[in-house]
Amino acid sequence: MCRTLLVIAGFMLVAGCSKSPPAIAGGKSVEHWLSVLRGPDAKERIEAVRKLGNIGTKDKAALPAAFTALTDPEPAVRKEAIFVAVRNRRGSGPAMPVLARMKTEDPDSEIRRLAEEAHGNLTH
Repeated sequence: MCRTLLVIAGFMLVAGCSKSPPAIAGGKSVEHWLSVLRGPDAKERIEAVRKLGNIGTKDKAALPAAFTALTDPEPAVRKEAIFVAVRNRRGSGPAMPVLARMKTEDPDSEIRRLAEEAHGNLTH
């Protein structure tokens, strides 16, 4: 009986440890950064893109959300999203079509240049 309880307790301990904790950056959850990314303040959106990039592939929602910032109205937010794509090479696939368009269509010349560099680096 005692041995059975120990086996059950051991199994429960192992099963409980297998679940990974939620991904956080800056002490805040992915959900928090997703909310900030939708907010009106460009500086806060830049921070949200950076934090989501830091989370990277640890949470399946982080990088796709960060890549939505590639179409943000503010060039500084788009710039940060380009940097996130480069830093997260393995997860950058969804950003590639947008980067390809940005190379020629972005209204900001610096963003066009950065998008071209990023797209070139990520395809080689």
